Amino acid sequence: ADLLDPSALLHVLQQLLPPAAGTEPKLRSPSDALAAMVHTVMTRLDFRLTGLSEDDRLSSASSSEGADASVAANKLPGEWNAKGPDHYCFRYKHHQSSLDYMVKLVKLGGRVVVHGIALQGSKTSTLEIVLADHFSASFFPTRHHRETRSRS
Repeated sequence: ADLLDPSALLHVLQQLLPPAAGTEPKLRSPSDALAAMVHTVMTRLDFRLTGLSEDDRLSSASSSEGADASVAANKLPGEWNAKGPDHYCFRYKHHQSSLDYMVKLVKLGGRVVVHGIALQGSKTSTLEIVLADHFSASFFPTRHHRETRSRS
């Protein structure tokens, strides 16, 4: 199976987002959606979330392996997008490497620049994404893309 199949990514994304708190939307902006999708891709590639900043260390929820354990361990904490829509940071480990990895997303106008680095390395990888090419601003904020409302 293709780990990065769009429907599989959307399914995992829903599992990684924290529950909406009251009226607070799960995804407040296209930048939130992109950051959450980048995290989903990293999860599907078996990276384990270890922090939300360079110095942050999240407690390890599970040491077991496998796709379900990876999703459970990588569930985003409620404050994952506290600095959004302008800035996001994710710190990761991978079971096949002793390196620490960091991914930062920075919003610049209508674009987001995604930077990735192995912290012990010297090479940074960068990707620039035009938000309007991939996301409809009118969709946000949203609690869930398939949310159903009960009728009274």
